[in-house]
Order: sequence, then C-alpha cells, then structure tokens
Amino acid sequence: MHMNNNCVNKTEDVFMDKSVVNKINALIHRDPFHECGGIFIGNVSADQVTGKHTVHVHDLYFEERLGTGSTFEFTTDYLMNAVKYVKKNCPEYHIVGNIHSHAQFQAFWSGQDKEMMSQARDNSFYMVVSPKYGTWEAIFKDIDFNYYHCDIKIADDTCCEYMFGKSVEADEMRSFRNGRPYQTVTYRVNRSYTDVQQTISSLDYGAFWKEGFDCRCRNCW
Repeated sequence: MHMNNNCVNKTEDVFMDKSVVNKINALIHRDPFHECGGIFIGNVSADQVTGKHTVHVHDLYFEERLGTGSTFEFTTDYLMNAVKYVKKNCPEYHIVGNIHSHAQFQAFWSGQDKEMMSQARDNSFYMVVSPKYGTWEAIFKDIDFNYYHCDIKIADDTCCEYMFGKSVEADEMRSFRNGRPYQTVTYRVNRSYTDVQQTISSLDYGAFWKEGFDCRCRNCW
C-alpha cells in the first residue's frame, strides 16, 4: 500500500474527550522505553451532503501490555477484550481506531503501521506518539482506503451527545427563464452546537497534555 498516493488534501475533524487525553498520557508515560497501544472507542459520522467525516473519541481501552523498544502488536485477544469492554461499558459506541507509542523514537508511520492500517476496510482514526520527543501524528482512513489529515480538538465530556447534531434545509427559488417558470434548490447544512462546543476551537488544548506530549496541529505526512 502506498499511503502517499491515497492521501486526500482534505482535513477531517476529530473531537476527543478530555478523559481520553488523560488515559493517553497514562498509557505512554508508564514505560517510555517500550512501545504500547490502546483502542479508541467512539463514533464516526459522515455528512451526507459534503461527505466530510467527524470522529468523536469517547474512551480509550488499554491493558498492561508492553511491546519491545521498537514494536507493538494489537493481538486478536487484545482486540476481543476491547470489544467486550465496549459491549459492557458503552454499548452505544464502537471501536474507531487505535493509538500506539514509538517509545524512544520519533512519531512517524512505519511500514508495520501502514500494513496494520491496510488490513481492515472501515473508517478508522489512528495516532502514533513519541513520549521521548513529544511528537505525534494522526490520520483518518475511510472505507475506500483514502487517508486524510486530522484536526484534533478537545471536546467537553458533557456535550458530546450533541456532537453530530445537524439538519439539512432546502432553499427554493422560483423565477422565469425565456418566459417559462424555473426553479432552483440550494441545500444548506445546519449544525447544532452547545455553548461549550462553540468555544472548542479557541481552547488552548495543549494544556490538557502532559509534558513531553506537545499537542499542536501537525501534518500527517
């Protein structure tokens, strides 16, 4: 798979609950000399008009498992345990991707990472982080194996149920052309946000990340 050939010059929105940020820090800093990984839990929506995806990451499932200094594998039993966790604790959500660390190396998409992302035909959100260098990369893959840059925002836990509130309205305009009645229809997408969500984009969400995990917008490539 050649990810660069499938990279779309488009950015998808990712809203991550603050509790997930805390879990990520707990995961990657407990042993920064070994790779580790966790499973993202949440929902993915697609705008029916624009096709734009929105990811809401509600929770992070992880175990006390460590890889080597340069590898980590999401085994079948690890994934099955995550599925059981979702069914028991948050059945209204789904597995939407994963995150893993690169221990003492920079954050980048390795050959193994690319192979892992190519195995499932689904919409998924992926992150790789480096606890040593404080760097990270994020990417969204759609069901057709197109890859997108990600704009990550920290969401308020209390308002995530309204994350995908939207409606589509049609504006009709009637006129005459060459003496005959003529009608055009323009569709507009309206999104409903709470007061907290309306201020998300202005948050200094770097304050939510511990030292060593510098949260700032980065290109995926």
